Amino acid sequence: MALGDTAEANGAAERSRCGAHLKGGTVHIGGGRGKGCAVSHEKLACKYNSERTCKLLTRRQDGAANARDADYTHTTVHAYTGVVTHRINDTLSLRNATRYYHYELDRNNTTTASVNAAARTVSLAHGNIFRREHGWSNQTELTQRAYLGGLKHELLYGLELGQQNKDLVSYAQRNVGTVDLFNPVLPTLARLASGNPTNDNLGRFETMGLYVQDMISIDEQWKVLAGLRYDHFKQETGERNTGRKLQRTDNDISPRLGAVYQPDAAQSYYLSWSRSF
Repeated sequence: MALGDTAEANGAAERSRCGAHLKGGTVHIGGGRGKGCAVSHEKLACKYNSERTCKLLTRRQDGAANARDADYTHTTVHAYTGVVTHRINDTLSLRNATRYYHYELDRNNTTTASVNAAARTVSLAHGNIFRREHGWSNQTELTQRAYLGGLKHELLYGLELGQQNKDLVSYAQRNVGTVDLFNPVLPTLARLASGNPTNDNLGRFETMGLYVQDMISIDEQWKVLAGLRYDHFKQETGERNTGRKLQRTDNDISPRLGAVYQPDAAQSYYLSWSRSF
């Protein structure tokens, strides 16, 4: 006798690890695997009959019975962008872009913590993640068109500033329930895991970038690009559980070189080299 209803088989790679293959909606178990086999990721539970076959179970093997209340993810994102452009004169133009975002994450999930093959049971774990972050960036660019040394130049000068604040609190609780793989009865769980936070930290990130770029038109077909960027990055993370603070500051310069060949209006060939930070 086979167990449960036949379901569509997914993830042949996972089944092959269990020595199983699908034939006509029935999972056939390979030899030399002992008395049974279960793959929780595939929700596959098998008992042998005289033909050594079984059916795929359609019921969940992990999670909470009250998953609508205990297992969910809620995300909220607010993002705003403002752009201002101004033409100063025939050779100079200014552009400023400001961006702000606010992000919130409320994630609660029940997962498989361990499997007892002998008892054919799965131990469940439950966790919560609460994440709040916000940040802003401001980018100002000045474009200049000029003729220098008999060549046409399009110069770009830029300043970029930014900051992010990330607040993270997470909880994890193991062994919140045990489920029989062949007769699964899912537990009803509280939404919030008990105990102290496993992670409780606040991170602050600051960036500042200065850059300059020159696009030189040699003739109608050839253009050369050269640029240089300086970045300053500062990171600070405070662990509220331990009172420990981690800090790091990086400064680096990123060069950029490129060439464009345009034999006609329909073709363009580009060669570039850069080192990024």
